[in-house]
Amino acid sequence: MFPKLFSWFFVVSIFVNCNSVFALSDSKKIDIMQKEMELIKKQFQSMMKEINDLKKENADLKTAVDKSHTMQMNIQERLNISVTSDEALPEGSTFIKHTVNPFGLRVSASATGVLQCSAGNNPQDTTNAEGSFDLVFEGDVCEGGMFLIDIEAVENDGPDSVLGTYSGLNDDAGSTDRHVDVLEAWYEQTLFDDKFVFTVGLIDISNYFDTNEVANDETTQFLASAFVNSNVFDAPGNGMGIRGSYSFTEWLDLHLGLQSGDEDGDFVFDRVFFISGLDFHTNFFGKSGNYRMYLSVHGDRHDAHNSDENDESVGFGFSIDQTITDKITTFARLGFRDDQAAESETEWAWSTGIQIAEPFASRPNDMIGVAIGQTQPNREVVPNLKRTTFDYDSDGNEQNDYMASIETLTEMYYSFQVSEKFTVTPLMQLVFQPSGDAHEDAMLIGGIRGQFDF
Repeated sequence: MFPKLFSWFFVVSIFVNCNSVFALSDSKKIDIMQKEMELIKKQFQSMMKEINDLKKENADLKTAVDKSHTMQMNIQERLNISVTSDEALPEGSTFIKHTVNPFGLRVSASATGVLQCSAGNNPQDTTNAEGSFDLVFEGDVCEGGMFLIDIEAVENDGPDSVLGTYSGLNDDAGSTDRHVDVLEAWYEQTLFDDKFVFTVGLIDISNYFDTNEVANDETTQFLASAFVNSNVFDAPGNGMGIRGSYSFTEWLDLHLGLQSGDEDGDFVFDRVFFISGLDFHTNFFGKSGNYRMYLSVHGDRHDAHNSDENDESVGFGFSIDQTITDKITTFARLGFRDDQAAESETEWAWSTGIQIAEPFASRPNDMIGVAIGQTQPNREVVPNLKRTTFDYDSDGNEQNDYMASIETLTEMYYSFQVSEKFTVTPLMQLVFQPSGDAHEDAMLIGGIRGQFDF
């Protein structure tokens, strides 16, 4: 473009100057034209110098940008920075955001608050507030290997501290005493192209067995313990153990787990909880489904009057979730365990229900859940009622005069997403024959749960 402009400038300059010198003598004309040519030549040289300076500045800028990009890539590679926000957590977990620092440590947190009040159970009606806070640290140790530490703070019991149901009305509740616990601290390694994975350390065995897509998380789904896991799932609390999974195909997984039956770790090898499971993953007519089963042996079910006498408890169960439509998913559980074990208060239990996603077009992230289930007390172990906070019914009769009956629980919730990080869930529970008391009126428990993830 600059050569063209210069050409036009040169022609015009010559034309103007020629007109001005036609009236002069030839010698003077020649001198004037020579001077004009010299001036034009200097102007051209100055313009070309400016163009070359601009080219050099542009080349220097490009070199600086390339060098900066190279330095950035080298720093990321040396510090192993991984900027991600949707990495997978153990099943049943609720943490949705991760903060990544230059050392590869990921931190996630979650806070849950629940308020529940009961009606129809005078004089034992109660209002309970409970809260928990979880802080999870993750980090990559090597290729396919990672560690996780989950620290939880819990304060207050739920309504079961007074009402005493078999089903458990608040699975997030902990203790009336404020306390902080290390829930999990384990190392996990994947092998054989991610077909085999094992986890060792302080684990929660229920994260890997009797799981369910729509009924397995008390902070985002059903709150009652009977819908988080089967009421006869005989796993001990979090303890030292190891578990492994192998994926034979896309539709079949094998799971094995071994954990200390004593949560305190005093008897790690002589009172062992063993469990095995098979998971079948289906896709009938384009609708996904999971069909899981487990078989467990609990070695810490000892005689209540003689802790040295072991009485092993055997249990098995099924957990199913099946997508029906793009918005509706059903679930069902069925479980049994040995009714002769000295500490098995429940004998069998079943539950079923549905989850509805996007109930309204304007609320794409909301959910509705409805469930019902029953629990049979173990009459070999608990021949009478379970009531612990009072001894007489409303008519003044002794509770122990009645044989424990089947307890029925229903729950319905609406999960309302206020923002990406905050969800509010109004819920309602109805218990028939609470604690197996056929003479007790049905109890209605209303509540609201707040869940904050960050």
